[in-house]
Amino acid sequence: MEQQKPLFNFKINYNTLDGNGTPLYNGNIAQTFWKTDSQDKNVRGYTYEYDPLNRIMSANSYEGTNLNGMAMNTEYKVNAITYDKNGNILTLSRYGADDNVVPSFGKWDDLTYTYDGGNKLMKVVDNSTSGSHRNFGFKDGTNPRD
Repeated sequence: MEQQKPLFNFKINYNTLDGNGTPLYNGNIAQTFWKTDSQDKNVRGYTYEYDPLNRIMSANSYEGTNLNGMAMNTEYKVNAITYDKNGNILTLSRYGADDNVVPSFGKWDDLTYTYDGGNKLMKVVDNSTSGSHRNFGFKDGTNPRD
């Protein structure tokens, strides 16, 4: 019987790195990588940056044919993450490919989060002007479609 290759590979690095990034010795994830068994044989991954309170501040995308030959892919990233004094996310921006205009890239999400006095998430507003990626997951009860 022929042994099949895995359809999906995933790797997490903390203090030992592959390529770019900063090793972390505090339990935070420094890098993640994945590869699928598809026609596109590239490895994709992210390096993560944290603030002094260990809250994620950004994720930068990398892509290449192997872990040591990866280049930063500036079209896919997460940044502009801010937090309130309770550690709740207040803002987050995410960038990627625009489904409507290939190969155009832009801001997928420009999210603003609102919480009640008990830190319960009440509302997420997507201020992005990209028409191809809209907020369809969070239901805040203020929209008749919720």
